[in-house]
Amino acid sequence: MFLSSVYDNNAFSFCLGGTIVARCAAIEAELCYLPNFSGRDIIVQSEGRCVLITGYVATEVDFYRALNIANDIAGADRVIFRVNLDRCTRA
Repeated sequence: MFLSSVYDNNAFSFCLGGTIVARCAAIEAELCYLPNFSGRDIIVQSEGRCVLITGYVATEVDFYRALNIANDIAGADRVIFRVNLDRCTRA
């Protein structure tokens, strides 16, 4: 992950401590720095104790890349994933 590469050691972890707002920021940052990511209008916000992610992607690969990042950072039980596959821009 991009943010974990900023630190010199492997002791940094998103999941230990931190607030849901910090996890939203971490997910947002990871998605911004994904190479060749087709996401557009991606919004990451806190919804109670969960992270709500909305927007569009052009490929199924990007759909699962974004979902995996969200699950890794916030935990699968705390992610509401409402990202749609935009079939109009799909190749």
